[in-house]
Amino acid sequence: MVQLRPYLARLLALLATGLASAAAAQSDNGLYAPVPDPESSFVRVIAPGASVATVDQVAIDQFDQGVTPYINVDPGQVGVSSDGQTVDVSIAQRSYYTVVVGADGAVSTLSDEITSSPAKADLMFYNLSDIETADLFVPQAKANALTGVEAGSAQSVALKAPLTLDFEVQAEGETIATIPAVELRRREGVTLVVLGSGGDYSAFYQNNSYRY
Repeated sequence: MVQLRPYLARLLALLATGLASAAAAQSDNGLYAPVPDPESSFVRVIAPGASVATVDQVAIDQFDQGVTPYINVDPGQVGVSSDGQTVDVSIAQRSYYTVVVGADGAVSTLSDEITSSPAKADLMFYNLSDIETADLFVPQAKANALTGVEAGSAQSVALKAPLTLDFEVQAEGETIATIPAVELRRREGVTLVVLGSGGDYSAFYQNNSYRY
């Protein structure tokens, strides 16, 4: 029995080390965000007023102002649906897409340009109104961030960050909606949307989010 004590001591030490390593690994898993396949892509839905959407069989039942998170998907054909509207999207590698469901039920797929620059923030502006072309004006700079965004389409731009800016949606030089205090963060993105028809317009912004 006495001869077994050194062996038992070493065994207990090894078990303790293994448990500590496992606990440390589990703790580390909580510190770091999931890392997607570098060849994969992202798809989201913008459907103001919708209650549910599905991207590549992933159900999304919580919309923040009608905008879902970007869902990580593999390249190829991906099915997207929202409130009875369904579309198949051809996904290229390392790309970003937004499926837009308009107030009239029309579905369109837009390609998003996201840079994730360490010095800038990605800004995407969607014209989901009946305005033929809309401009995104920055009062602080007295200049347009984006110009001539056609109805049912989107444009994007990378802006210096960190910075907080007010934006105005303009049509033919007239302000039709405002979006105050938009916070721009490095390596992150924000989405601005203008909605409405017949002279009744509104706009909002939302920080981009991702689901892996």
